[in-house]
Amino acid sequence: MKTEILAVGKHAVGRMVYLMALFQELNRSYYSDLVLDTTNDKLKQLYNLLADL
Repeated sequence: MKTEILAVGKHAVGRMVYLMALFQELNRSYYSDLVLDTTNDKLKQLYNLLADL
């Protein structure tokens, strides 16, 4: 796994950092009962990013 990430380079690292931030934001919006549409958009973003990795 480590070698793969290093091989892909900085883009993968940036994506991982972004994914972690996105997860935190999803948790926050879930627990603070925000509008579901916002959460769904973020989930779609997340799935798209995971598909790109």
